[in-house]
Amino acid sequence: MDASQLALKMLEAEKLNKQIKDIEAEITAAVLELKDSQKVGNVKAAYTNGRRELDWQAPALNAPADVIERFTTETESIDWQKVCEVAEVQQDIIDEFTRVDKSVDYAGICKELKLEPEVIKEGTPSVKITYA
Repeated sequence: MDASQLALKMLEAEKLNKQIKDIEAEITAAVLELKDSQKVGNVKAAYTNGRRELDWQAPALNAPADVIERFTTETESIDWQKVCEVAEVQQDIIDEFTRVDKSVDYAGICKELKLEPEVIKEGTPSVKITYA
């Protein structure tokens, strides 16, 4: 293949690529309207609702105290840098810089009590086209 034949093939490929992108845009629009994945032959158009943002905390806050307690973890940590700045490291100084961090697994509480989380934000539906 000489240079001019190669150039013609490359221009043909560019034109075909544009046609494929246009067809894929039409497929995407149709699948978004159907809200369901489609497969024909070796072509698959996979539909997804997108990732929703959920608030697990709001419904879990009204859970019984014993359930909240089971899903609460405490982590004790010491700010050793501040401790070391003190001339003499004594237990009362260490205690002064010791903190207890609590975290609550609100999703765990909701799942145990069969509470539905609040939807803060709906996901953005999308379609991915693949060829096998």
